[in-house]
Amino acid sequence: MKSKHYYAILNIEPQASSLEVLHAYRDMKQLYQPDSLAVYSLYEDDEVAILLAQVEEAYLVLSDADKRPLYDIEHGFVSSPQRNDEADYMVQPPPVREESVKIIRHHGAKPLRNIDVPDVVNGAVLKNIREMQGIGLSDIAYNTKISMEYLQAIEANDVAHFPAAVYMKSYLKQYAESIGMNSQLVLDRYEALHSS
Repeated sequence: MKSKHYYAILNIEPQASSLEVLHAYRDMKQLYQPDSLAVYSLYEDDEVAILLAQVEEAYLVLSDADKRPLYDIEHGFVSSPQRNDEADYMVQPPPVREESVKIIRHHGAKPLRNIDVPDVVNGAVLKNIREMQGIGLSDIAYNTKISMEYLQAIEANDVAHFPAAVYMKSYLKQYAESIGMNSQLVLDRYEALHSS
């Protein structure tokens, strides 16, 4: 595999903030997981291991306030820092107040919107989309007030676990909305509902 610069490995611009570096790192780690649908037929296991190592290496340098400026100068991304104040060079996220931390713990990541719904939807597809966005099952449970037991049943295609189909449909629609998918399309294409 051809060696790329760290910004290309993380698929970001050299001007990316440290927060953007973190998000890109998480996205690329998720993308190159061995069970990822996006790469399973494109790369051999040893190639995926190399890609993951490159992502780790890129993140270790680009997330370090001391190493990143040196890397940028060495690779021609900047001729030299304008000032010695690295706080100006590295865009820092705003300080987090304690109240914000509590909200983040309970609400988790915000879903992307208008995610394409595949022709066939099942629990594994929904789980993969949820995890790609960094949304925890507990986040969906908190926001929708649906018990973890039923959310896990949705991801396991376990229609029989629900007391009635109407519950399954209602919970499935809320789950889909929580991960940014068209709930009606998910309901129409969820194969476990239509296989009986």
